[in-house]
Amino acid sequence: DGLILQYATEELRADPQLLLLAMRRTVGALRMVPPALLEDQKFVFQALQQTPCAMRFASSKLLEDRAFVIKAVGRRGACLQYCPERFQSDREVVMVAVTNDRAALGYASLELREDPKLLSEVARNIRMAALAEEDVE
Repeated sequence: DGLILQYATEELRADPQLLLLAMRRTVGALRMVPPALLEDQKFVFQALQQTPCAMRFASSKLLEDRAFVIKAVGRRGACLQYCPERFQSDREVVMVAVTNDRAALGYASLELREDPKLLSEVARNIRMAALAEEDVE
């Protein structure tokens, strides 16, 4: 059980690989991650591979870094839901997230969800992805 980390030594709780293994068992293990690791882009990206919820625990420094947010939503579109509102209203960030995961559109600001131009771009990207998949087959 990943929550057993609460009884582990500080040294063990600072081990990124152990924490990532614990997260495979339960997302709750994210609560045990030391702040220094939540400032580490590499660690947060690895955690995002397991759950978009990892974004919720990323340091405020990372969450305010637009370049980091774009990379994160490009890897796991659903993590848009845990991004600051300014990024949920940022057309480029939302497009990157939706390109990765169409359902991420549900986490965009209402204004962008209702923007005909953005919806047209999303539809075009979906068609292009479908055509690319057909070419692979």
